[in-house]
Amino acid sequence: MFRAKLQGVELSMNAIIIMALGLLILAIGAYLILGSTGKFGDATGCVTHGGQCFANSCPSNYPISSPFSCTDKAKPKCCMNVSDID
Repeated sequence: MFRAKLQGVELSMNAIIIMALGLLILAIGAYLILGSTGKFGDATGCVTHGGQCFANSCPSNYPISSPFSCTDKAKPKCCMNVSDID
Protein backbone atom coordinates (compact mmCIF):
# COMPACT_ATOMS: atom_id res chain seq x y z
CA MET A 1 0.00 0.00 0.00
CA PHE A 2 2.81 2.40 0.86
CA ARG A 3 4.56 1.59 -2.44
CA ALA A 4 1.47 2.56 -4.47
CA LYS A 5 1.39 5.99 -2.84
CA LEU A 6 5.09 6.50 -3.53
CA GLN A 7 4.62 5.68 -7.24
CA GLY A 8 1.84 8.24 -7.43
CA VAL A 9 4.12 10.90 -6.01
CA GLU A 10 6.88 9.99 -8.50
CA LEU A 11 4.48 10.24 -11.41
CA SER A 12 3.35 13.64 -10.24
CA MET A 13 6.90 14.93 -9.90
CA ASN A 14 7.81 13.54 -13.32
CA ALA A 15 4.80 15.27 -14.84
CA ILE A 16 5.78 18.58 -13.23
CA ILE A 17 9.36 18.27 -14.49
CA ILE A 18 8.20 17.42 -18.03
CA MET A 19 5.79 20.38 -18.02
CA ALA A 20 8.52 22.74 -16.78
CA LEU A 21 10.88 21.57 -19.53
CA GLY A 22 8.11 21.98 -22.10
CA LEU A 23 7.46 25.55 -20.98
CA LEU A 24 11.18 26.31 -21.14
CA ILE A 25 11.41 24.95 -24.69
CA LEU A 26 8.28 26.92 -25.66
CA ALA A 27 9.74 30.14 -24.22
CA ILE A 28 13.04 29.64 -26.06
CA GLY A 29 11.20 28.92 -29.31
CA ALA A 30 9.03 32.03 -28.93
CA TYR A 31 12.12 34.14 -28.27
CA LEU A 32 13.83 32.84 -31.40
CA ILE A 33 10.76 33.31 -33.58
CA LEU A 34 9.61 36.68 -32.26
CA GLY A 35 12.96 38.12 -31.17
CA SER A 36 14.04 39.77 -34.40
CA THR A 37 15.98 42.43 -32.51
CA GLY A 38 19.30 42.26 -30.74
CA LYS A 39 22.01 39.72 -31.46
CA PHE A 40 19.61 37.21 -33.02
CA GLY A 41 18.18 39.86 -35.35
CA ASP A 42 21.67 40.94 -36.38
CA ALA A 43 22.65 37.35 -37.15
CA THR A 44 19.62 36.82 -39.38
CA GLY A 45 19.64 40.33 -40.84
CA CYS A 46 19.26 40.92 -44.55
CA VAL A 47 22.03 43.49 -44.89
CA THR A 48 24.41 41.36 -42.80
CA HIS A 49 24.15 38.62 -45.42
CA GLY A 50 24.58 40.94 -48.40
CA GLY A 51 20.94 41.59 -49.23
CA GLN A 52 18.86 44.73 -49.67
CA CYS A 53 15.47 45.53 -48.16
CA PHE A 54 12.62 46.55 -50.48
CA ALA A 55 8.99 47.53 -49.98
CA ASN A 56 7.02 45.03 -52.08
CA SER A 57 8.84 42.89 -54.60
CA CYS A 58 12.40 42.18 -55.64
CA PRO A 59 13.78 44.27 -58.54
CA SER A 60 15.68 42.79 -61.47
CA ASN A 61 19.11 43.57 -60.01
CA TYR A 62 18.20 41.69 -56.75
CA PRO A 63 16.02 38.86 -58.09
CA ILE A 64 16.26 36.33 -55.25
CA SER A 65 13.80 36.55 -52.36
CA SER A 66 15.52 35.46 -49.15
CA PRO A 67 14.27 34.46 -45.68
CA PHE A 68 16.49 36.94 -43.83
CA SER A 69 14.80 39.65 -41.77
CA CYS A 70 14.68 43.37 -42.46
CA THR A 71 14.55 45.77 -39.52
CA ASP A 72 12.78 48.52 -41.50
CA LYS A 73 9.01 48.00 -41.28
CA ALA A 74 8.46 50.09 -44.44
CA LYS A 75 10.73 47.74 -46.41
CA PRO A 76 10.08 44.21 -45.08
CA LYS A 77 11.12 42.24 -48.20
CA CYS A 78 14.72 40.96 -48.24
CA CYS A 79 16.16 40.40 -51.72
CA MET A 80 19.62 39.21 -52.75
CA ASN A 81 21.79 39.28 -55.82
CA VAL A 82 23.37 36.05 -57.05
CA SER A 83 26.87 37.43 -56.55
CA ASP A 84 26.07 38.60 -52.97
CA ILE A 85 25.08 35.21 -51.55
CA ASP A 86 27.45 34.04 -48.80
